[in-house]
Amino acid sequence: MLTKVLLINPSRPKNEVMQEVEKLPPLGLAYLSAVLEKNGIPTDIHDDYLLNWGNDKVVELAQDYDIIGITGLTSTSLVAIELAKRLKNKFLICGGPHATLFPEQMIEFFDCVVKGEGEQVITDIVKNRKTGIIDGIKTEVLDELPLPARHKLPMEKYPHKNEFLNSNRVFSLNTSRGCPYNCSFCSVKTIWGRTYRSFSPKRIIEEIKRLIVDYNANGIYFREDNFTYDKERVKEICAMIKYYDLEWLCESRVEHLDEELTKIMYEAGCRGIWFGTESGSNRILKMLHKGVNKERALETFKLCRKYKIKTGA
Repeated sequence: MLTKVLLINPSRPKNEVMQEVEKLPPLGLAYLSAVLEKNGIPTDIHDDYLLNWGNDKVVELAQDYDIIGITGLTSTSLVAIELAKRLKNKFLICGGPHATLFPEQMIEFFDCVVKGEGEQVITDIVKNRKTGIIDGIKTEVLDELPLPARHKLPMEKYPHKNEFLNSNRVFSLNTSRGCPYNCSFCSVKTIWGRTYRSFSPKRIIEEIKRLIVDYNANGIYFREDNFTYDKERVKEICAMIKYYDLEWLCESRVEHLDEELTKIMYEAGCRGIWFGTESGSNRILKMLHKGVNKERALETFKLCRKYKIKTGA
């Protein structure tokens, strides 16, 4: 009998104070789904963070599947645990940021917990029903991964607008993993590792073309901390993306921009950048091990204003 897998992004707790939250497609699950499908394992995704069915209805949905994978943030971990308690008759896998940081907590409720990246281990776990806490294997050459299975998600139900862009069909991309910096408040290096790895510009454009063809995309949000870390990579992306009728925005550290790169990015369609400035106090920045001062941040914001690129902090 063929194994069927359901990957779940759990909903927010009902008592959560913040009502307006950003809802983006869970691309981590989309990558896992693509890997499993490539290896002949039928896989579906249910994004309850978006749809907000509630666990009663999600439990009903899960009955048609043999293996259940649940991801989640710390804010959704209790919802994930409640789901696990109600699905004890299934083989349960847990992954994502919270499971990576607190695997000993989650293994009490799941058969298997994956720490870190799951693409290189998920097929073996599913086929052999491996149990326990398993270290994910970093994908060193990201281009080896299949394109994320967005077709498994209700793409038209996600908001496709962004406050920095005029475009009405904005889609998010993750094109790199890992962070070499040492900011004391950040968990990225724990989840993704300290080695910066990225998709090639050619692969990134391939994914953008797919978004244009399949979903009529006219805007892109490069949703990652260090999009501008490798300036030569950004220049290559800009050289190709400028031939498409797109606006886009990204995220960056303030010291990663100079005038040449800012001009190139604007000419290629960049209309907004979110910066991790964290504080306007050099004392606080030093405490946070940010590795940059407020004077550099002001200089970068002025540079963006010169080229009519909107900024957020």
